Amino acid sequence: MKVTLNFILLLFLITQSGLKCEKEDAVKEKILPEETQKGNGTFGCLVNGRVWLPKASFPYTSLTASVENDILQIWADSLTISTFSIVIRDLKSEGEYLIPNRTDSAKVKVSFDVDEVGTYVAQEGKITITKYDRYNQIIAGRFWFNGKTSGGRTVIVTEGRFDLRRTN
Repeated sequence: MKVTLNFILLLFLITQSGLKCEKEDAVKEKILPEETQKGNGTFGCLVNGRVWLPKASFPYTSLTASVENDILQIWADSLTISTFSIVIRDLKSEGEYLIPNRTDSAKVKVSFDVDEVGTYVAQEGKITITKYDRYNQIIAGRFWFNGKTSGGRTVIVTEGRFDLRRTN
């Protein structure tokens, strides 16, 4: 009787601990990261109103940011299901960068690639660099854009934010 009671108690504790982890993970995934400027390694946005956050499997990283020859490249991946790519050429300081830049369409490029759908290329939008600290290698900002695939599908990305440390 004592062994049965201990077994039932153990089984109950295992199932409860598993449910708690699932619930906490589900809540975590639905919240955008705060807008910070400390190099916290965060990225997130709303894609058609739903939270999108990068995810990776160990030992890979889901976020990279590099600045080389004044070209910013940010890459955010969600387990190879979807990927964001942000490129700003001639990045000198904090400020606003229009998508597409009306004077030079190659200056700012943003795309959102979704497996089995294709690549949404930004047609209009804006990236605001809120912090560009070369010494501490921090790049932070926010973005929004409307994108379109070559097949005519559309996407609306809002409330985008990132706070990263350069990897180079």
